[in-house]
Amino acid sequence: LDKYVSFGPDCIECCITENLSRKSNSSGDSSVIFDTTLVSCDAEISMQTTLHSTKSSKYLTKSKNKSKSSVKKYETGSFHGLREKLCERGLSKDAANIIIGSWRESTQKQYGSYIQKWMLFCNEEKINQFNPSINNVLKFLFNLFENGLGYSALNTAKSAVSSFVYLITNVQIGKHVQVKQFMKGIFNKRPSLPKYNVTWNIEIVLKFLKSLKPVKDISLKKLTLKLVMLLALTTGQRIQSLFLIDIRNLELGETYVKIRYGDLLKQTRPGYQLSELFIEAYKPDYRICVVYTLNEYLERTAALRNDVTQLFVSHQKPHKAVKKCTIASWIKKVLVLAGIDMTIFSPHSTRGACTSYVSGKIPIDTILRTAGWRKDSVFRKHYKRPTTNDSTFSNEVLNSNGK
Repeated sequence: LDKYVSFGPDCIECCITENLSRKSNSSGDSSVIFDTTLVSCDAEISMQTTLHSTKSSKYLTKSKNKSKSSVKKYETGSFHGLREKLCERGLSKDAANIIIGSWRESTQKQYGSYIQKWMLFCNEEKINQFNPSINNVLKFLFNLFENGLGYSALNTAKSAVSSFVYLITNVQIGKHVQVKQFMKGIFNKRPSLPKYNVTWNIEIVLKFLKSLKPVKDISLKKLTLKLVMLLALTTGQRIQSLFLIDIRNLELGETYVKIRYGDLLKQTRPGYQLSELFIEAYKPDYRICVVYTLNEYLERTAALRNDVTQLFVSHQKPHKAVKKCTIASWIKKVLVLAGIDMTIFSPHSTRGACTSYVSGKIPIDTILRTAGWRKDSVFRKHYKRPTTNDSTFSNEVLNSNGK
């Protein structure tokens, strides 16, 4: 590790760096800044030019210049038809492409199947797909309901058709009073309830992570599982955010790490990007220290990653950058090994579990800023949950007996 980080004399007190500092022979720059500008994971990569720091370049094996597609496009015939309609109304093809691009890839995937269903419905019913009546829309939604769809799926279908039509007619179907009342009726008949009303105790998972020690001796697989779970719990981020961590956007100091993002996140919007994530070395127990574990992971994967700048790479050959579903499976595996009931919870539950655990212990503004929520109501409505097996209320009621 001394090849990558220079440890100063003031870190002797920290148990994480105490042993490592004996190997250090310099006390100059105490941090590794992987790049001075934020880099997108999809940006064209030239390993010879983008890695400015000689220290950080040791985490990568330089190779010939390679380029990646800057945008992975997901498009169905429905969006192609919308583009043609926009062009018919006088827009240039380039302008139409920009408008289509206002829907993110994930939204296009989510809406695409429903828009295709809508186009088929309109073709069968001889309806203008871009200028339907409210009765036509309600008939379409009712057909989906009869095919077994619940409130959540129908709400997505409604939003897809509404955004599709609005772009041409400037009419917001989803806000029409009959459509709103129809959706309320659907909820009453086939409600979409939260998957779980409680969350798990993160102390259980932390206890398991402590057993994965020492990090220098455990396998790369266990080290990977440990790091991904520690980052999930200490940052409160979505799996997407963990997936998009790029080592060129890391600043790794002797007792801290700063994580910045150069890609669009789910919460990214005009004028807002997730704040820099700052994690200090956890001096009380190095076994669950993010900085210590991250240092070991970067050193262990340095010779494996070649030109891969995404933080997480496969722990199996050929050690390529992993996908979001792989990170989700890693998190699920850790939760299962820790004893969490995954028939109830999902990998995404880490976000609610860690933020619920610290709620009331730290300022709510800190929770919102770290997790990337704008409003307290979002946290309280969708993420804040009591811990399972909490009988405080019932015990307090019973304790009043005879007093």
